[in-house]
Amino acid sequence: MKLRKIVVTLALTSMLLANVTAGEIKAKESRANSTASESVSSETEKSEESSLEDEKNKKGIDVNEYIGESAFIGSSIGIGQRMYFNRQGKGFLGNPTMLVVGCYSFYNDTRPSGQITYTAPDGTEVTDMAKNLIKLSGVKRVFVNMGTNDIYMGAKKTSEKYKEYLKGIREENPEVVIFVESMTYATKSTYENEKKYFSDASIDEYNSIMEQYCAENKDMYYIDVTSQMKDAEGGLAAKYCSDGYVHISFEGYRVWTDKLVSYVENLINTENKAKEAVDKYLRKGTEGYYRWAAKKVDLLKDSTVKDALLAKLEGKHLEITVSSAQKAFERYSQTGLEEDYQEALKLIALVSDEELFEEYRCQLAHEHLNKIGQKVLEIRNR
Repeated sequence: MKLRKIVVTLALTSMLLANVTAGEIKAKESRANSTASESVSSETEKSEESSLEDEKNKKGIDVNEYIGESAFIGSSIGIGQRMYFNRQGKGFLGNPTMLVVGCYSFYNDTRPSGQITYTAPDGTEVTDMAKNLIKLSGVKRVFVNMGTNDIYMGAKKTSEKYKEYLKGIREENPEVVIFVESMTYATKSTYENEKKYFSDASIDEYNSIMEQYCAENKDMYYIDVTSQMKDAEGGLAAKYCSDGYVHISFEGYRVWTDKLVSYVENLINTENKAKEAVDKYLRKGTEGYYRWAAKKVDLLKDSTVKDALLAKLEGKHLEITVSSAQKAFERYSQTGLEEDYQEALKLIALVSDEELFEEYRCQLAHEHLNKIGQKVLEIRNR
């Protein structure tokens, strides 16, 4: 009768243990994540931040190289920007490609009479749609300033045209990073003379729509380069306007360029910190450094840079956690100690791959059941 009770007890234990172990592992996972997040103390994190800052200062942020591998797309306002860049001297911002033409708009981008001419390094000239010239030039990034010659359609319709235009660029150039620069304002007198077309409200609405669009799309950034040039009473401030209409003075282009460079510097800095944090984890391999690196990568907008870093980070994390879980399981199998069982629970909970997690969970549950069975038999045989 006693033996039968023991057998029944073991059977019930077998039925319950898998569920109990799963619950224990999930609880351990929560505690492990919390503990791991704190394993790099605030002082250590500050030290790492300081180390990364020192590394950045040693390497420098190569804004010229970054922008030099880019193209700028625009209308007559873009022509003024090209003149400003040229005035700063040879090599300014890495000599980016300037795809600009007067009166350029979404409409005439598709018409031969209004398309852009690109001069290749060998001197060959090609006139085509912007999306094709981007591919031909081989640039990695594009800075686009559009809308001034289209805003007469209203903010909503113009922004829809802009989205179609950007989709065309993306289809032909899937790996290019796109920067949408805010549409510039017109002078107050222009608003008064062309109320049907221009107003701060319509331009602000247009910019807001495009900012949201960029936020929702991968490898696409919005840069507000023009709000600082706005007059307190509305419109483009006189000192930033060259003709009392919509065109920008050199002082305006200076403000524009400073904002653009600052934005790019911050972007490069954020990406570099994420890269350094991932590299640090690859060297250290601790859970605390993994959490720290994951936090840095999470600060990045959806992009190919973020995807690559996540793949590297998660791949290494899976490799380390699987190895640690396997070792912990083997140690518990050998010792049968409660502390080794608890350690195995904690490490198995960190395995991110669901199939591997389930495999180790079942193995641990089975091994734990065997250990309990052995203890029951030991008690019975005393």
